[in-house]
Amino acid sequence: MGFKRNKMNIDFGETPIENLFITEFLKNAPEIAIKVYLLAYKLSFEEFNYDNDYLKRELNINDNELNAAWEYWLERKIIEKIPNDTDYDIVFLSIREKFVNAFYKNHISDTTVTSPNIYDSSSDFRPFIKELEKYMTLSMNQKTTIVSWIIEDKINPDIILGGFEYTIKTRKINNNAFNYIKKCVKDWHTQGINTKEKLENYLINFSENHKNYIEIYKVLGWQDKPAAGPIEIMNKWLSTYHLPMSLLKRMLTEITKSIKGGRTNIKYFDKVITDYHTNGINTIKKYEDYLEKNKQKLHYKNKEDKKSSHKDIERKLLDKSRKELGF
Repeated sequence: MGFKRNKMNIDFGETPIENLFITEFLKNAPEIAIKVYLLAYKLSFEEFNYDNDYLKRELNINDNELNAAWEYWLERKIIEKIPNDTDYDIVFLSIREKFVNAFYKNHISDTTVTSPNIYDSSSDFRPFIKELEKYMTLSMNQKTTIVSWIIEDKINPDIILGGFEYTIKTRKINNNAFNYIKKCVKDWHTQGINTKEKLENYLINFSENHKNYIEIYKVLGWQDKPAAGPIEIMNKWLSTYHLPMSLLKRMLTEITKSIKGGRTNIKYFDKVITDYHTNGINTIKKYEDYLEKNKQKLHYKNKEDKKSSHKDIERKLLDKSRKELGF
């Protein structure tokens, strides 16, 4: 499954609005202020120079309403008002950059903003980042990403710290470690793991299952570490289908015997095991009975095939004899 966008036959362009504008300002900002910001932001990408008169005409607002809108965004420090020869220019500032600056500020004097998570003095994320860097050195982009998890996605910092501990300390993953951490943190968040206690319980269960993953890989003859995709499938066998490990290993051994060639995608094994599950095969006895029954069917089929083969040979010889005798 994936998420895609269809290609437009006619392109009217699009405006890249920062996610943080939507998550942090949209819910509290006055309607006119939002309209002014969005339209002016869109116009900032165009070559032609538009002015406040254009905004007033398009939005059907007066001078007081327009000035109030600009003052609103100035107070929140996401725009700047730069004087020019005749009037002033509006410069749109990067909201993401505000996050980065939060790492280096001990105190932020602005107290009028609506989002204390970003701009209050409590938004100094440096101690937390320093704690994470005990496990690995972080680039500025990675630091910004981590802060966005906290602010935009509302992910508990304990879960992020747990991702670092699990990836670096437990799994001892060094190559592309941050990408692995990101996947863990996002997956845990999606599963509703939002406290330290929930994460600890999850990792205990996962650790027990991990031994089973290794056993399954050994049966399949695979030497690499279990990846996220196969783990999801193996979890289905163990937790959703509730198949005992003894049965699962027996099934996989038999399936492996029937495969010719190199390594087979785990999705093939999943299809066969899902068929067994659908047919109610959930014990070794049921599985052995199934194998015996199919062996008998195969024996009968081979026997019938041999009979058919003998009859075909007899018929061909008879036809040949008739031709030779002129019948």
